[in-house]
Amino acid sequence: MTLAWREHPDAHAELISAALELDEIHPGLGDLLVDAVEKSLASIIDTPQAWPPLPGQAQPPQVRSRSVSPFPLRVVYTVESEMVLVLAYAHERRRPRYWENRLGRS
Repeated sequence: MTLAWREHPDAHAELISAALELDEIHPGLGDLLVDAVEKSLASIIDTPQAWPPLPGQAQPPQVRSRSVSPFPLRVVYTVESEMVLVLAYAHERRRPRYWENRLGRS
């Protein structure tokens, strides 16, 4: 089942910021990040239930995440009304669960 998808505005901004930071380190690395994110998003949109809900979810919506290999980044998302909502493109080791305030406010 392929679903529609959209990004929280802050998620889009953080992806652009991460890509620009990587380009400063090594030109072209930001493009590789965006390509890897697009591949991860494609698999999420095709099979959104393939990744388990994050632990500690007190109430719906269930939040899930998928890695963005080879980068230390995760696509954090929910599935609501037949749509994937990307809450964040979150670094795996920085600011855990900072995106929780985006639930219900997209």
